[in-house]
Amino acid sequence: MKKIIVLSGKPNSGKSRTLRELAPKIFGIEIYKPKVKVDLAISFKYKGKTIAIISIGDTLPQIRRYFDEVKGKFDILICACRHTGVTYDFYKRLHGIDGYEVEFISKNNPTDEERERITSEIREKISKLFSQ
Repeated sequence: MKKIIVLSGKPNSGKSRTLRELAPKIFGIEIYKPKVKVDLAISFKYKGKTIAIISIGDTLPQIRRYFDEVKGKFDILICACRHTGVTYDFYKRLHGIDGYEVEFISKNNPTDEERERITSEIREKISKLFSQ
């Protein structure tokens, strides 16, 4: 089963920033981070599995474009979307289809504490997936 972990939240709640910080914090992969605010779309091998991280999640066309790029090429996808609406529904509908297991994590505000909570929660989920 392919695991999709979706970080959902309101606009400007820090979803993209949280996902940009995951690669170095959880996987030990350094990413060039310009000082401007940018989204992230990467995939890499980690302990024999392909991980994809996509922070782009504001509009359905963006989500579909990047999802189509990685579809069938990942074991674990960590991504972002709005907390309601068509972007949320896109991932919700994937659950149980084509072997996808989708799990949502809510991101409510852009604080450092909230980012650390989310990072810890995702780290725990990733650890469980690798221990199965």
